Amino acid sequence: MRLAGRSTVGRLAEEGLSTASLLAMAILPVLEIVLRTFFSTGIPGSSGYVQHLTLWVGFLGAIVTSKERRHLRLSAGTELLPAILRRPADALSVAVSTAVGSGLTWAAVAFVRSELKSPETLEGWAPIWVVQLVLPAAFAMITLRFVTQAEGWRARAAALLGMR
Repeated sequence: MRLAGRSTVGRLAEEGLSTASLLAMAILPVLEIVLRTFFSTGIPGSSGYVQHLTLWVGFLGAIVTSKERRHLRLSAGTELLPAILRRPADALSVAVSTAVGSGLTWAAVAFVRSELKSPETLEGWAPIWVVQLVLPAAFAMITLRFVTQAEGWRARAAALLGMR
């Protein structure tokens, strides 16, 4: 099931941000090498940018994977169950996955909130908490996808109960 109102713009933004982050993560070290070799200079904070881009690439990749229904869920082996047990097992799987995702979202929000007063910045210009916003955003989106991709209203209801 697709998210209600989900547009091509949203999909392109999601995949575009993932691609741009991955490209930047690959280009920065190469550019750093070229600049140091030929111009005896570099990019201040290049390694810090690459470290944080690694975080972004990982979480953005998880978002894309969840959209494609290839994200890890507690559903391994449900296809081996008799047909009558598959739906209840899937509903339970979605509920547990949603509960775990909700917990991770809450923890990520608490983590980012704890960093709000931190004076730490990424190379002197971006507060570190801004860079870390990818954590709760990604967990929330993945959790929402678990709910919306559940088969049938009973599975979605069970998933929503997992969010409590």
